[in-house]
Amino acid sequence: MKFGVKANPDLSICTPIFSFSSISIVCTHILLDDWINPETLHGGYVKTSLTSLVKYMIRDAADADLPKSIDWRKKGAVTHVKDQGGCGGCWEFSTVAAVEGINQIVTGNLTSLSEQQLIDCDKPFNNGCKGGLMDLAFIFIAFHGGLHKEDDYPYLMEEGTCKRKKEDMEVVTVNGYKDVPENDEQSLLKALLRQPLSVAIEASGRDFQFYSG
Repeated sequence: MKFGVKANPDLSICTPIFSFSSISIVCTHILLDDWINPETLHGGYVKTSLTSLVKYMIRDAADADLPKSIDWRKKGAVTHVKDQGGCGGCWEFSTVAAVEGINQIVTGNLTSLSEQQLIDCDKPFNNGCKGGLMDLAFIFIAFHGGLHKEDDYPYLMEEGTCKRKKEDMEVVTVNGYKDVPENDEQSLLKALLRQPLSVAIEASGRDFQFYSG
């Protein structure tokens, strides 16, 4: 995925969880003080003081049993690389990728879903190409009927008009999301054992911009 010129996501991690007959989303969200200034929204992730709506109960797994790495691409749960272009929409790409991953795990079908639908329709919660928050996008998906296929609602690299949903076009929805404890790598890895994670990193600082490791 290519970020916009001023990629400005926060250190947040989100992922879907499947439990029996329901699908829900898991997010690790590093809480911040306030909304970012509109002038610096282009990177796509909006800083917020939003608190966790629900807590994620990490399933039992001994730290000694945790693998050093997990690659969901090798398990067929990650779609092709997508290009967000000049739209500050990293938040919706991250959200959609998490839903695509859990959908593959639950159904066995890897289907590319629509980022454009979130840009156009998730206006009650997020700000389209001016930035947004994955947590709020998951809530929107849960309460507004799910996501279309990317083929049915293709990406335009700009904000458009929300298309009326057609029931026969809906592909997957979720019933909510949950939070992984922030700044806890072991809990994060345990969550990653279950499904792909949605991650945002604060990239506007000079230290990150010149990082080469």
